[in-house]
Amino acid sequence: MFPDDEIVINPAEDPYRVLAAKSDEDCTVAAVDALGELLKEYGCNQVVRGTLRSPDKDYLITGGIFNLATEEDAAAAYDTVKSMIDDDSGRFVGMIAGEGTEPIVLSETQVGWDYRGHYLIYVVIARADGEPFSSRDDSHAKLILWDIIEVHLRENVLDGRALAPAADPEEVDATPTE
Repeated sequence: MFPDDEIVINPAEDPYRVLAAKSDEDCTVAAVDALGELLKEYGCNQVVRGTLRSPDKDYLITGGIFNLATEEDAAAAYDTVKSMIDDDSGRFVGMIAGEGTEPIVLSETQVGWDYRGHYLIYVVIARADGEPFSSRDDSHAKLILWDIIEVHLRENVLDGRALAPAADPEEVDATPTE
């Protein structure tokens, strides 16, 4: 998901800088309270996430993918997230990636989510200076949500995985094992 130090969305613009990446089998490190419990019920067995800095350096972003048991589970989780966030019964959490990234877990955040196949995709955004967002409809945050959820995680990571060509049967080692 984050193989390089940078994520290029548009080659004509500065990239997002990857500050840290991590994989966990415990999905409740990235979704807490009722949302974490819900994801466990839906068979979540892994979350892969990374914390990034926006090209303008004004935002910290944690983006990740939860691996759920089925596509139906991912769709149901997707449909339930908003009500849990709205009633404060569950939430996605950011991931600290060293000194200066504390706002991703200590400050006001904006979140977004989507799903593809049996994966639930999410993003948490905070202002790097720890200040509140200027509005609920912060245009920079909306662009970041699109860049990371739809372009990077969904199109580049998941669609690439789903559309990878199958191995040529003539090239597969079919030697039986004991």
